[in-house]
Amino acid sequence: MKKKNWESAERALLKKSIDICLGKTSIREDAIDLFISGDLLNQNVSSNYMAREMSSSFLCVFGACSTSMETVAIGSSLIDSGNCKNVLASTSSHYSTAERQFRYPTEYGGQKPDTATITVTGAGTILLNNEPSDVKVEGATIGKVIDYGVSDPLDLGSAMAPAAADTIVQHMKDFGRKPEDYDLILTGDLSSVGTPIVKK
Repeated sequence: MKKKNWESAERALLKKSIDICLGKTSIREDAIDLFISGDLLNQNVSSNYMAREMSSSFLCVFGACSTSMETVAIGSSLIDSGNCKNVLASTSSHYSTAERQFRYPTEYGGQKPDTATITVTGAGTILLNNEPSDVKVEGATIGKVIDYGVSDPLDLGSAMAPAAADTIVQHMKDFGRKPEDYDLILTGDLSSVGTPIVKK
């Protein structure tokens, strides 16, 4: 992104994702009722800096990998209730800012075990409204914290697998569905370690 530091690069990625999203529609930025966003930095600094450039109201979300879908669930609920018409739901992260925040500084050069996951460098934005579309938010199942005592910060897959499995099973029960009803079931951060646990 041709910036002097990683945090500035992450903000630039978030801004670019918003510009690309709005560029694909006729809705202008001043027609956005609510901007919902989150990132992995202290005080969601990337999202907050982006929000100060926008004229819409702002809600901040912190949920790591789940932030992308949390913003969509919140925004969709507010549209469905009639409280908002147009909502931007965003998230961003940068490998180097997240590493410094949660693990070891990249300058430390610490070696990682095979269980370690890697944070994406990127950003995404979705425009939500109730205009007819081939893509729609049909519903959401909000997960819960399930802690089986995994304390290794470099093994997030094992730590999050029980909650991911519980949420998927609850979703199937809530909506009366089976896994084969879906083309794809995605989670965040389970890696090659947590995915087999969820499947089991």
